[in-house]
Amino acid sequence: MNYIIVVSEDNAISYSLKVILKEKFLVEEVKPSDIFNVISKRKPSVIFLDTYLSEENPEELMDEVLKEFPDLAIIVLVSSYSSLTTKFIEKGAFDILEKPFTPYRVEHLVNRAIEREKLIMENKTLKEGEKVVSEKGLEDERKGEEDFFQLLFQTIAENFSEIEKFSLEILKTIKKKFYFSNMAIFLLEGGIFKPFSSIGIDENILKEIKLSSSSSLAGWFMRKNRVLNIQSESEIPHEIRGFMEILNCKIAIPLKTFGGKLLGFITAGDKLTGEEISLKEISSLSLLSDYLATVFENIFLYSEIKLQKNFQEAVFENIPAGVIGVDRKGNINILNKYAEKILRIEFDEIKGKKIEKVGSQMAHFLRKALENEETVRREEFKFIPTNSILGISTNCVKNNKGEIIGAVAIFQDLTFIKEAERKEKISERNK
Repeated sequence: MNYIIVVSEDNAISYSLKVILKEKFLVEEVKPSDIFNVISKRKPSVIFLDTYLSEENPEELMDEVLKEFPDLAIIVLVSSYSSLTTKFIEKGAFDILEKPFTPYRVEHLVNRAIEREKLIMENKTLKEGEKVVSEKGLEDERKGEEDFFQLLFQTIAENFSEIEKFSLEILKTIKKKFYFSNMAIFLLEGGIFKPFSSIGIDENILKEIKLSSSSSLAGWFMRKNRVLNIQSESEIPHEIRGFMEILNCKIAIPLKTFGGKLLGFITAGDKLTGEEISLKEISSLSLLSDYLATVFENIFLYSEIKLQKNFQEAVFENIPAGVIGVDRKGNINILNKYAEKILRIEFDEIKGKKIEKVGSQMAHFLRKALENEETVRREEFKFIPTNSILGISTNCVKNNKGEIIGAVAIFQDLTFIKEAERKEKISERNK
């Protein structure tokens, strides 16, 4: 049974990994301070290293471990892809696992790490006369794989927020590794698989190609769940073969999530070297497709959240009322443009400061909401700093446990309306 250690301060992470791997692996939770002692005594096959450690720098800790145990497979746990992710890969991390993770992804990475460990051990114990790849060739191959994934992670980290640019850069990275003559990425949008990026394919042809989510190719991917290679597949529907011929491609790689959703696919043509696509390369592309499907799924989610956030911010900034919010301590954390105009103060000047900075009257309403849960509805008062009439409503902000975590006030400048009402009354009285 292989031995695995988890270095994390989050008990939920350790527990999840133990549950996922308990059938085939012995998983132990280890404190960062004990890691060298444990490695020396029990020699783990894989180390899961969380990037959130309060007393240790995970990057420096990994450097120290790999300096002493260079063959160890370290899988780094991250919340999202960033420039820090690239650093870990550059420094020798075996792979990156994004939280929250799925059992399939965890098992897949661990199995790859175990296979790598076996390969290293076999390479160290080769006997003379065995029919094996030379040590130098094996090292060159491993170095090539590491360089490829390092470049891949860097591409992801640098282009994660722009899906069109990201798609093109991913194609360039894969092309550089496998020497494909042409490539294209198709992604699902509105029930149609549309080309997002391509290399070496006539754009006029791509503009005319649109595949339905119920097409024969999509159905093939859902049934077979593997890379489509027209050179090795004996029975391929005429519609699929015709599509592949139009694009002059030899293989199609599905982007299917662990949840079973087909997000898109990648097509690739002949190799520039003139060689046939090997089974080993097909296997590598299959593993790569699982990983890229997860990345694209995260990009779509990120784009959706970003769109919603931008929409909410646009609404917030353009509603015809002032909005001011404070945290539990009465520090200002929200102020929209309309509020800046009414209060004649800029958010940057008062952000994080006490509510009293905008005047004792505004502070009075919000402090009552924070301390006594006293809220007001459409109360009018004369705002002394600007000598204007304001109408205000306040409310408490609570968390899921019902605890007050802040307060918000919505107010409008009623000066013009009140002046119009005053003039109307004078006019009526004169009549």
